[in-house]
Amino acid sequence: MKANNYDRVLKAMSLCLIEIRASENLKKAQIYADVFHNVPGCIQSGRPEEEIIERALDIAERHKARQIFEKYF
Repeated sequence: MKANNYDRVLKAMSLCLIEIRASENLKKAQIYADVFHNVPGCIQSGRPEEEIIERALDIAERHKARQIFEKYF
């Protein structure tokens, strides 16, 4: 069985944290945090990278921001 590789997720989360830190827009920062706040737990539980990405994009969709976040992955 192939081990999980989280390179895409970790890179996206790193960029997200930079966006949160640099943002002066509280609403934008809250959306970024909402989209990515479950990622560490998903990695810890061994979920496949594709599942984590789809889960994050589903949350982004609720914020009407899916297209923005698809660029991160």
